[in-house]
Amino acid sequence: MKEVIEIYIKIIIAVFGFVAPSFTLLISIYIEGIEKKRIKQEEEIKQLERLIKNNLANNSADLEGEMKSNLKQLEVKKRESTHELNLLNPKRQVIRMFLPLLFSLICIILYYVERSNIYTYLNVFSIKCITISISVMFFSYALFVLWQLFDLIIETKKSLISDRESIILQPEDIKL
Repeated sequence: MKEVIEIYIKIIIAVFGFVAPSFTLLISIYIEGIEKKRIKQEEEIKQLERLIKNNLANNSADLEGEMKSNLKQLEVKKRESTHELNLLNPKRQVIRMFLPLLFSLICIILYYVERSNIYTYLNVFSIKCITISISVMFFSYALFVLWQLFDLIIETKKSLISDRESIILQPEDIKL
């Protein structure tokens, strides 16, 4: 069990010291694509709000059931767009990534304090299990955030490539 915890601690330190900062640097590299995507999401949210207002204004008795289902779909799309817009905020993502890693590291430090015989009243197996469990929970959330960032970077890179390819004129598009 000690070896597993030692490996786990090394993984946390590696993610905290190398992987997470690398992803924050990748976010700054693709800031142009992130800004384009953010503008697109803001426009989509505004358009969805206009559609919701128009649907509410045009509410009639015979179309009431259809309008309610459309409004629910629009609300879901608006929530998804707002969520994506929140994912495009680099400062928020850095905080979402580093705080769980920091808490996970703090829990591991508490585990070592509990494991050492400095405090004999803390020498309870359940407290050690709880700190390791909390650490694993925070680390899992941090990995989830890293995965979301990885997905965001890939989507941003794809959108930048597609924008550049659409700007470049193809030889068959040029007419003489």
